[in-house]
Amino acid sequence: MSQFFVQNLDYIVITNAALLTLDDLLLMNVSEIQIDKTRMIEKDFNRFLKHWIAGSNPRLKYLWIGGRGTDDDREECERKLLNEIDHRKIPDEEKRTCVRHMGSYAEHMESVLGGFYIRRKDGTEAIVLSKNHFFHLILQELVNV
Repeated sequence: MSQFFVQNLDYIVITNAALLTLDDLLLMNVSEIQIDKTRMIEKDFNRFLKHWIAGSNPRLKYLWIGGRGTDDDREECERKLLNEIDHRKIPDEEKRTCVRHMGSYAEHMESVLGGFYIRRKDGTEAIVLSKNHFFHLILQELVNV
């Protein structure tokens, strides 16, 4: 399956990703990724973010990962996710809107509240969210609404 991930794809949707690993995610040369039912945890997402900051997944603009639940509260999940990563908190009431395609010809507007800004070594800024059993990374131009 790894050979499939290194292809230049605009988007990929994986609806049952129980066997997907961090290494698979790091191999993906995809612009927009949506993954559901993964076994990855905050520690895996933290490692992914550190790799992204260092320069991996250069084509990535949008990532949504739905995972299994955790007993940790929101602050504990965020602490694990952003451990040893420079970040800036976005106020919970601050709304941002991004444009997604995910295989459709029409643009889809998606709004998010709060999160954290992180910055890649090349200066690219992204928003990271972790809420209700999902991890969300948005790297494209955002529009204030």
